[in-house]
Amino acid sequence: MSNKTTILVQNRSSTSPIKNLPSSIQIDSSTTVEDVKRMIAAAAGGKDPNRMGLFPPARGATLKDRKALIIEQREIMDAGAIAIKDLGMQSYHFLPSSHTDQISMSRSADILAHSFYHRICRPTLYPSFSGFPTTNPIFRHFES
Repeated sequence: MSNKTTILVQNRSSTSPIKNLPSSIQIDSSTTVEDVKRMIAAAAGGKDPNRMGLFPPARGATLKDRKALIIEQREIMDAGAIAIKDLGMQSYHFLPSSHTDQISMSRSADILAHSFYHRICRPTLYPSFSGFPTTNPIFRHFES
């Protein structure tokens, strides 16, 4: 059986703190960053652990490696505390995902804008416009 270590949990952001945050957690020698996120999320009322960022209390960089052991994080173990911040929504499902989707969306927006102009704006801006002149042979194919 391994020894348990108590680490204090702090809110990193004072403007938007995470509610129901536990005051401390118990970790052992095999606890990873991902495990700590899950423990804190469960204790905070079922929050999404993917939205949480773990930080050493003194330094500004987040712990990026989810498989890293907490025991090996010197800043956290020396301070005996860990700072938590809500990072917000991490997935953007409403944006187009591929290059072809972006091109098709921009082209369809252009088509809609031009059709709106020719059907609605142009007759109201130029009400006396009756079509192209028919005297010029170039414009004969525009006659109806």
